[in-house]
Amino acid sequence: MHPDTALVLAGYGADSGNFRARQLTADHLADADLVLTMTRAHRRDVLSLAPRGLGRTFTLREAGALLDFVDGGSERGEGDHAARARGLVAALAEARSRRPAAGDDDVPDPINQPLETHSEAGQLIVDALLPLLRRLAGAS
Repeated sequence: MHPDTALVLAGYGADSGNFRARQLTADHLADADLVLTMTRAHRRDVLSLAPRGLGRTFTLREAGALLDFVDGGSERGEGDHAARARGLVAALAEARSRRPAAGDDDVPDPINQPLETHSEAGQLIVDALLPLLRRLAGAS
C-alpha cells in the first residue's frame, strides 16, 4: 500500500495491516454477493470477467448514491442477515434505472499524486462506504 494511502487510512482510525493487492479472477467473482469498484473502468473489467454479475457490481460511489433511491425497508423482512443483505443489493440494482446518469461515480486514483489527493480519495470512499455499511449492517 502506498505510504500516503496508509497515512490517510490511519487518520480514519484504520490499520492497513498486511494488505496486499491481488489480481482479480473470475473465481473471486463467482460467489460474490456484492462487488464494489473504485471506477467505472474497473466495473467494466469486472463485468468482462463475470458478465452475469451486473446486478451485484457497482462503483462504490454509485452504490452509495443508489441508497437514496432504495426504500429503507428493502433489507428487512424474511430470512437471515445474508438474505436481507442480498435483498438490499437487488434493490440497488433495480434502482439504477431511476438514478440519473452521473459522471462522478469514480474515485480518482491518488497514486503518484500529492497527499491531498490521497486525502480527497479517502473522503470520497468514506462518504460512500459508511452509509452503505450502515444499511448492510441494518439488515441484521
